[in-house]
Amino acid sequence: MKQRTCLECGAAFMPQYGVQVCCSDACKRTRQERLRAERRRTHTGFDRSPRVCLVCGATFAPRRKNHICCCTACSKVHSRNSGVDVLKAERTAKARRRAAFFAERDRAFARAGFTPPKIEVHDGVRVERRGVVPGGCYVGARKGGLV
Repeated sequence: MKQRTCLECGAAFMPQYGVQVCCSDACKRTRQERLRAERRRTHTGFDRSPRVCLVCGATFAPRRKNHICCCTACSKVHSRNSGVDVLKAERTAKARRRAAFFAERDRAFARAGFTPPKIEVHDGVRVERRGVVPGGCYVGARKGGLV
């Protein structure tokens, strides 16, 4: 066999077997730990590289993909300051999307020559009554399915 270069430290060595890529057991262990850490970082589905805390600006290693603060104290400060505003903005955006969806649906019904369905709420369940459709069948929807 010919001389090889260690993939971990870069030293030249003579391999004792055909697939040997590290010069010593210490280099082999170091390489395995590094590869295991890289695999864990990519396998979990999120980047574990250091992040900056949104509150204090400290650098920290995230344990979850939604980690944005370095500690519990910063997390409490962040949630106290922005939690209500973020929640309110999300709810407003959802209401706008929902209103746009129903407005577009009503326009589609009008273009097709049908009357838009009447929405009734019975015991907390949304029920759409569409009435008789040309062709003779009754169509009603309850939670997305036909009645």
